[in-house]
Amino acid sequence: VGDVTALVLYLGAVLAIQLLVLQPLGRAATTRAVSDVYLDRPAGFATSFGAALRALGALAGAALVQIGLFAGLLGLLVLLVVVAGSSAVAVAVLLAAASVPLIVLFYVRWWVAPQAIVIERVGPLRGLRRSWELTRRSFWRTLWLALLLTLITSIA
Repeated sequence: VGDVTALVLYLGAVLAIQLLVLQPLGRAATTRAVSDVYLDRPAGFATSFGAALRALGALAGAALVQIGLFAGLLGLLVLLVVVAGSSAVAVAVLLAAASVPLIVLFYVRWWVAPQAIVIERVGPLRGLRRSWELTRRSFWRTLWLALLLTLITSIA
């Protein structure tokens, strides 16, 4: 049991670092570099990652809001099973399946939050709201792009 617990804790820590630090920093730095090239400003590693690092608090805050929302949904489902007992397992499974479109909606609509945070220099909640506005008319295009980029980065 000790080895399994250690493995779960290790994987949880790696996932937390990935979700809260590495992904937002990478996306923010890439966005800054592309923005600099587009605006005919010198683009470089130090400039791009410097901007991303300055926004790290807001980037991590936005990621925490996202994780909190999804964890809260999962917690509600678990609470339902615990309170109602084994008879609620089927209901919880159905609710979980029904919540998948909602999770996908939020994932896609918040996809460009790191970009909004680093380019517009806004906080985490404003970055999430801005992302929601920016993806309003391009849900499907953003979904396919997010899936493709997630697949590519997962392989890498």
